Amino acid sequence: MNVRLFVVFAIPLLLLGGAVGGCTHGETDAVAETVDASEHAELALHMSRLQRWTHKTTLAMDAQNATLAGFYLHEMEESIETIQDEAPTYEGHAVAELTEKMLVPSVETLEGALDNRDWTAVDGALSDLERACNQCHTATKHGFVKVDLEDVPNPYAQDFSPDNP
Repeated sequence: MNVRLFVVFAIPLLLLGGAVGGCTHGETDAVAETVDASEHAELALHMSRLQRWTHKTTLAMDAQNATLAGFYLHEMEESIETIQDEAPTYEGHAVAELTEKMLVPSVETLEGALDNRDWTAVDGALSDLERACNQCHTATKHGFVKVDLEDVPNPYAQDFSPDNP
């Protein structure tokens, strides 16, 4: 193969492979040797999505934007279902069962308060949601992950206030 063809075809493929893969061979081998990556990575990814939806739901509720809060609350519920389906256990803990017992009831209470546009009840339900998250983290020996939904800052390039018709 001549050098020009190698440069034109092989180098871009090598670069693309590195960009798509996202890590070096050494990193991949190290991860495979130290943890069951499928169990750990999947739950962490699902939890980060749940965290984002919970954060945005809280900001929308703080702004008393029921439409936006309902949208993000629905995304929270989908994330919870995904966690239950795709990561039912984690390090020997029954995550799906704990989620059903601890988290789902607080989300349902929050949804009811939102449906009624009872913003005082929404605040109480958000506190209950925070408590449920932290109790589950404690039950799974991850109490060091502390959820705090009080005075949540807005890091998003998004206005959470409701539209004024």
